[in-house]
Amino acid sequence: MSDTPRFPDDSATSEETQELSSADRTVDLRMVDSDRTVDLRFSDSARRSGRRQPRIGVGWTHGGRSLDTALRQLSGGKVLHASPAGPAMRARRIRRHALLVNTFVPVLPPVTRVLLAVLTVGWVVSLVLFWRWWLEPPHRTDWMRLLINSSLLLYMSAYPILPILRFNKLRTVNPRVPIPELRVAFCVTKAPSEPWDTARRTLEAMLDQDFPYSYDVWICDEDPSEETLAWCRAHGVRVSTRRGQPEYQRDTWPRRKKCKEGNLAYFYDHYGYRDYDVVSQLDCDHIPSPTYLAEMVRPFADDSIGYVAAPSVCDTNADS
Repeated sequence: MSDTPRFPDDSATSEETQELSSADRTVDLRMVDSDRTVDLRFSDSARRSGRRQPRIGVGWTHGGRSLDTALRQLSGGKVLHASPAGPAMRARRIRRHALLVNTFVPVLPPVTRVLLAVLTVGWVVSLVLFWRWWLEPPHRTDWMRLLINSSLLLYMSAYPILPILRFNKLRTVNPRVPIPELRVAFCVTKAPSEPWDTARRTLEAMLDQDFPYSYDVWICDEDPSEETLAWCRAHGVRVSTRRGQPEYQRDTWPRRKKCKEGNLAYFYDHYGYRDYDVVSQLDCDHIPSPTYLAEMVRPFADDSIGYVAAPSVCDTNADS
């Protein structure tokens, strides 16, 4: 049952239409949502003037609940209060763009970082001394040759800059950051060409995670077999399938048939965006280690982080 109110139209039944009360000459605007209704009564003078101004004290309760409570429940907490001036909406949470100082820590141990800093300083000093020597007057015999040779030397001498900068800034997520308690889905995608045995091994590893909170395991399968469905029922794995959904069986992108993009599109449209804060998705042969899910969810303790990518090392090529 949806929490979105349905407003009556001209063809609605008498129970869902606007009603005039001859006793107090007020107008009921009834928002119907199955067995839940909220009546907003407007004074006769406000109705004649065309202003939608509720008359305080009339029609502001429903089933023992105040109008504010009912509106909060119907709007999912988005409407906090209704007044003659209009509804008061919940303030949107502003996402920070600056990382917390304790989110990341250096990858290298202190001794290695000191050694790397010394080598970096030595490289910079050597670079300065070399170019000072190279541009001395005795070496400027011909400007064209000097320009060509200097360009080649500049490329060769500047090539290590990017690796050196990256090595000095290597960071990893702080293992002391607590894992946030979020609504987490752990899903694997399976194409029709991939064998069930491969997916089953991945699902078994997904179920055997060292994770402090509850999480849901999903398989996104375009056309699951009876064997797949039976195994998933027995092990508590949820199945997302677009079988029988022509809008997700297109010949072209997006939602293309016989590809994982269409499977994931169906999952996110029907479950992912609605029910979860974090979704960790794997390929069919990417058998996760026991701490995989915990390490993927840990960075989301920092509100400024919205996406996490893991190294592409799966079980089938880990030894190569």
